[in-house]
Amino acid sequence: MPVKSAVVVDEGVEAVKTLRRRQAIIDAFKDAYGTYVSLCGDHDEIHPVAKTCTDWFRLGLTRVDAMDTMYLMGLREEFQDAVQWLDTHFNLDQDVEFSVFEAIIRILGGLLSAYDLSKEPSLLAKAKGFADRLMPAFSLWPSGLPAPVVNMKTGRAHAHSWQLSSVMLAEIGTLQMEFVYLSHATNDTKYAHTALKIFKNLKKAAVAPGLYPTHVKAQDGTPGNAYVTLNALGDSLYEYLFKTWLLMDKKVAWLGELWEEAATAILERLRVKDGDLVYVASLSGNALVHTVDHLACFAAGMYALAANHTDSRQEAERRMEFARDFTFFCHNMYHKTTSGLSPELVTVAAGEMQFKNHLNYLLRPETLESLFYLFRATGNPMYRDWAWEIFEATQKHCKVPSGGYTIVNNVMSEHPNSADLQPSWFLAESLKYLFLTFSDPTVVPLDKYVFNTEAHPLRIFTPRAAEIDIPSS
Repeated sequence: MPVKSAVVVDEGVEAVKTLRRRQAIIDAFKDAYGTYVSLCGDHDEIHPVAKTCTDWFRLGLTRVDAMDTMYLMGLREEFQDAVQWLDTHFNLDQDVEFSVFEAIIRILGGLLSAYDLSKEPSLLAKAKGFADRLMPAFSLWPSGLPAPVVNMKTGRAHAHSWQLSSVMLAEIGTLQMEFVYLSHATNDTKYAHTALKIFKNLKKAAVAPGLYPTHVKAQDGTPGNAYVTLNALGDSLYEYLFKTWLLMDKKVAWLGELWEEAATAILERLRVKDGDLVYVASLSGNALVHTVDHLACFAAGMYALAANHTDSRQEAERRMEFARDFTFFCHNMYHKTTSGLSPELVTVAAGEMQFKNHLNYLLRPETLESLFYLFRATGNPMYRDWAWEIFEATQKHCKVPSGGYTIVNNVMSEHPNSADLQPSWFLAESLKYLFLTFSDPTVVPLDKYVFNTEAHPLRIFTPRAAEIDIPSS
């Protein structure tokens, strides 16, 4: 009897601690979002130290990106205010050029997720209207690959001036989730067909089975180089191979096969164990490159989630082992710095992390993302504690006294310098994953939702036959 009572008390203490931590995360969101709205609510992002504003899209980026986070946190008044703001300010008839990649993951993904959670019909209408402004990007080249830049008003699409003959892998492979969801929600197959055709033809770009280069030739979709990475430029293509298959209820067999080929190839060709460290290297030709971006830390969570959707028990265990090991690596990218914040990248040599270059911390979400997945998969409170350590370091070094949060420089300093920007992904991703890590698993259950690369949850659906019957031309 005393033993049972002690366990109940411990559980009660843990529950109170979790509740307090979750509320602190909500308070951080309210501070970040409230500061943005009060100073830059008609703009995209805020520089909270200088109290100035930045525009990429002129569509209230931070507001759109953060809507599903506020809905999940129960901030319904803020959510309804955002819906009303969009009704009068979401103007697509603007002569502005922007990144197709960023537009899809942040704005289109944000609108679709907010619609999915709230069923507010105006959000779906805006998402469809915005997607229609993006469609000219897919008509520039015979391959059907998207141009990286489009003008929202004129529809003029073009390549980057420094990269005219090829496109980045992440740019062509990080739109399928949003487009197939939009087709299903609107019963208009054009979005799904446009997006899935890219994956259908993806093998032309492979430099080895399941491995794709960071650049693909725009005209025909063949390899543009021989550099393979889960760092920047290549990361989210692999994420979307898996998650698009999952979002479509695993009903598209050829897509599942593409994912399985990639998932196996990554562990066989890119996984490195050096001393106590396990990580994903990059591949330049046949040579491994032992630099790991913070961006690559998403892969630990991806493999933890994938383990539950792997038929082979042995392979599922291998994927889960890698997920645990790589999460430990990414945790150490924070734990081993002076500030407790991670740099943009580390180099590994002789079993040790080297912190030399790119020592800025951009309020990135990827390690928090993997900690969320690992906690959901294992229930081990260690992952919550590691997430909380990151939150505390963020509070200490990134919190602006007058309101908001900022990215910082030099994480190896006890007092990192402000770089004065509160990116929208801090509200859309970092604080969302923190909140969900300290929430019950019934909040966005992983058997019903899949997160896009900007942490916007989309509900799993069974596709109609017409949505996956892709025309050959």
